[in-house]
Parts: sequence; structure tokens; C-alpha cells
Amino acid sequence: MKKVLFTLLFVLYSSFLSFYIYAKPSSASSITIQSQLTQLIQLIQQREAIMKDVAAFKYNHNLSPYDAKRERVILTHIEKQFDNHKKSAAILINTQILMDISKQIEAYWINFWKTHLTIKPIAQHNLQQIRTIITVTDQKITNLIKQIQTQNHFDKLSSNKNNKKFNFYQVIYHLIDQKFKLKEVDVIYNKMLASSLVQVININ
Repeated sequence: MKKVLFTLLFVLYSSFLSFYIYAKPSSASSITIQSQLTQLIQLIQQREAIMKDVAAFKYNHNLSPYDAKRERVILTHIEKQFDNHKKSAAILINTQILMDISKQIEAYWINFWKTHLTIKPIAQHNLQQIRTIITVTDQKITNLIKQIQTQNHFDKLSSNKNNKKFNFYQVIYHLIDQKFKLKEVDVIYNKMLASSLVQVININ
């Protein structure tokens, strides 16, 4: 039986065989969640990749990667959307980590251009395009997280003691390690991002 399951997974997910070690999906729902998590990390990767263009804009306008006022506005806006402290705390932490990752990327490139004066920053998008891309991507991330939360909640309600618990942290961290390939970001942020995403996904 185990051999049959392994063979099936190989056929369906030949590019994701290493997940067998981490998640050992035993149902269609766990495979669905795994696919959704892959999409989620890819979207976050796309979101953070645009930060090089943000860095170019800030470099050309002599702006710092850190904007305390802007961060407070974003966090305050999120907090006001939730009455439930558990929900707001998890989402606030995740948002702050994503902003910190963005700052790491911006700081990396601003420092690079300052130390390589012959290389001029060339943004692929203007400021309005950047804002549109980030807004659209953020909405996709939010919608996908809601889908994962719904599926996770349903699985919890329909599960029994014999079902193996899906290890979100191991799967998410493994995905980030494999797919979140941004040279500007220290590996410690991978662990923080994985942990915060688990907290958000597990919100009831």
C-alpha cells in the first residue's frame, strides 16, 4: 500500500517528491493545500521581487528603505479591520515580517548602487505600476490565504484521531527554502516568514 501511494505521488508530483518526507499527504485535501501553499510562496516571491524597482525609486530620490510613518499607517489600518485580537496579532506579525523582508531587499540594492557608482539603477516599472502590481499581488495573497484557511478549518472539523496532522511549518519552510530564492534576504527571514504564515493559516 505504501509503495502504491509513493508511486502515485511520483506520477502526480514528480517535481515535488521531497514533500513526501515532510508532509506525507494522505488525502486529496492535503494535496490541494500543498498546491495552494506552493502558489502562495510563489506570489510572495513575485511581490518581493518588485522591491528592486522600489529601491531604484528610493535611491534616485534619496529616500531611506525604512519609512516609520508608512509602516504605522499600514499596521494601524490592519488592526482596525479586526476585533479579534488573535486574528489581528497574527496578521500584524506576518505583515511586519513581509515589510522587513522588503526593507532588506531595498537596502541591499541601495547599498549596491552606492558602492558601484558606475552602475545606474534602472527600474522596470514606474511608481504607479509598482503600486498596482503590489496591490494586485497582495489581494491574490489574501484570497489564497483565505482559501487555505477555509480548507484547513474544514479538514480539522472532518478529521479524526487516525488522520495524520498536516505539518504546515515543515511544508511551508521547505517551500520557502526551495522557491523563495532572493539573494538579498538572509535565511533567518525564511524561518520567521514560515512561522508567521502558519499562525495566519491557523486562525479560526
